[in-house]
Amino acid sequence: MEVKEGNREKNLIADLINAASEQEWETIDDEIIPQLAKCDGNMVTEQLLEYVDETPDIRDAVATGLAVLRIKNRGIKKRAIEAMIKMAEEDEEMFPAGRATVFLLGNRRDPELGNQVMAAIETFRTRVKDKKDWIEGLSENIRQLRRLLTK
Repeated sequence: MEVKEGNREKNLIADLINAASEQEWETIDDEIIPQLAKCDGNMVTEQLLEYVDETPDIRDAVATGLAVLRIKNRGIKKRAIEAMIKMAEEDEEMFPAGRATVFLLGNRRDPELGNQVMAAIETFRTRVKDKKDWIEGLSENIRQLRRLLTK
């Protein structure tokens, strides 16, 4: 039986949300995220954006998922960037803020929002410096942030 287009994505997102709720980070990183990266980036992004206001673990997983997607639709991409800017600048939990920043690092040259993205990355760096306990946790767990945090 062939999986209908869109069902695969919905199932993977449900798996991602469930795994995040259960804090199954290895399953997320090793199994779900690599599969999401091969999906329709526009469709997955729209679905993931529905979860940006959920629990810290779910926000973490959403930002992690967004970072691997190729989002071609300009409107969807803009919404994703804006959501991750807000998360990087305002989220009180280090991992969702950190994962949102990883997404932003991949979009820092966005033709329309690049300046806002760079400002959000700098705001995140300042927040990390102010919250001393964040530096070690982020550096150990999100390798993409190591260079940014040691500047």
